[in-house]
Amino acid sequence: MMSCLNTSVSCTCNLFRHSNKIVNYNLTFVRFRKPRWVPKAPSKIFKVREPTPIDPVEAEKMMEWNNHYNTARKSVQSYLVRHSNEIERKKQGNIDEITLSFDQIYAQMTAKNNAWNAKTAKIREREMASISEVEAIRKQKLAERDIRELEEIRQEAKKKVLEAKDWKENFITEENLDDALEEMLNSRSDYEFALNHDGTTTGQTDTEEHNKT
Repeated sequence: MMSCLNTSVSCTCNLFRHSNKIVNYNLTFVRFRKPRWVPKAPSKIFKVREPTPIDPVEAEKMMEWNNHYNTARKSVQSYLVRHSNEIERKKQGNIDEITLSFDQIYAQMTAKNNAWNAKTAKIREREMASISEVEAIRKQKLAERDIRELEEIRQEAKKKVLEAKDWKENFITEENLDDALEEMLNSRSDYEFALNHDGTTTGQTDTEEHNKT
């Protein structure tokens, strides 16, 4: 029973302690300004602020200076307004002259722009002519190269045709088929020989002896 009582008392104390922390936390405010619902401090409840004493001589002097300042400000302001209105009237009166001067400036700018365009056109035509000439030379070189390569191909084909004609004598046809078979049957190959550095054989092979016999 005592343990339960002690536990409840400790819980209550902790609750009060945390509630005080919460209250203190809620009393914090931004920029240290007091919220509207926070009461006045006890030390300031019965405090009445005394008005700042005013020196009559200083107040009279300040009033005089203030009047002088307002008079000068209004004078400068009225002068600026009149000057601005005069400038606007001059602008409205010289609108034709301004338009004429603008037309002249625009005409000068147009003439200068046309001159630049003509100069650029001449440069472009000259460059295009040089590019066309270079392109024509390149195409001519390519055509000559194609013709030369075609001629080389024709010469190579002609050479192969002539070689084929020379080989025609060694071709086996139906007329010399029997003779070729007879020659193959009567000949024999033997590779039991040695070669020198110059490619000649050393010694007499069985094939040479057989051909001699």
